[in-house]
Amino acid sequence: MPIYEFDFGLIFWQTVIFLGVLLILYWYAWPQILSVIQRREEDINQALQEAQEARQFVERLQERSHKILDQANSKRGKILQEALEMEQEILKKAQQRADKSAQKILEETQCALEGEKQAALKAFKGHVVDLTVQAAGQLLRRELKHKEGQERFLKELIDELDVTTDTHAGSGLCTRTL
Repeated sequence: MPIYEFDFGLIFWQTVIFLGVLLILYWYAWPQILSVIQRREEDINQALQEAQEARQFVERLQERSHKILDQANSKRGKILQEALEMEQEILKKAQQRADKSAQKILEETQCALEGEKQAALKAFKGHVVDLTVQAAGQLLRRELKHKEGQERFLKELIDELDVTTDTHAGSGLCTRTL
């Protein structure tokens, strides 16, 4: 018996059975298979749509976060700039106050020195006048024998002292009130 024998009856019945099974599958199984495939396709499309929406949402969030970061960086820069400006202003004001204080102390010191100088000059002039008066008195006692000559000479001497004292007293006095 050969392996490849061609029998027409066998082929006919195999074709009839195949078509019968195909018809049964078409009436009963095919609609369910198609509905499962269609539902699966809808689920896949819905999942793709949700994934697309999620991607768009994430992109919007990223854009928003970048904008917020940019705004924060901008605000940080402005705050730092304002802080630097305030620091410069505070330093400038402190320097001005220190300069004014130093100037005031310098002026006060100059006034005090001028006052002490004037007082020393007055004391020195007083000592000089005292010594001069004593020396002049001794000279006058020797030179002048009578009282009228002495008085006239002393008046001239006092007039000369007043003139020289007035010219030195007005120079360099501190007029600033503390």
